[in-house]
Amino acid sequence: MSSDRSFVQVAAFIRLSHALSALIERSPDSMDPELLDRPFRLTPPPR
Repeated sequence: MSSDRSFVQVAAFIRLSHALSALIERSPDSMDPELLDRPFRLTPPPR
């Protein structure tokens, strides 16, 4: 049981949830198909 692996999984999940929430806030009605093709591209949303 390595706690490092679970920590990495939790951090990745938090980053993914933040990216999804930012994506939903930007476009609540239409999802960008280009972003759906690459869901794990961890670039910060443009402000």
